Amino acid sequence: MVVLVTGTSRGIGEGIASLLLERGRRVVGVSRGGSRDVLRRDEGFAVLRHDLAAPKEVDALLALALSAFGSTEALVNNAGC
Repeated sequence: MVVLVTGTSRGIGEGIASLLLERGRRVVGVSRGGSRDVLRRDEGFAVLRHDLAAPKEVDALLALALSAFGSTEALVNNAGC
């Protein structure tokens, strides 16, 4: 299962991503700042830079997420929490 988790740079989002990875899930983490790009990709974890305050660019975010693992089955919308 591939899970898209927003707000993974610290705090709750980082904890959620870590727990999912420990339980064998693949995670696409989304953090704000920098350019939109796949910053890091391991066997089960990819980090994307994207500012979710730019709703016009959500399609680009989803395209990057799909390019990391080919699919996403779940979303944890944690950004801004």
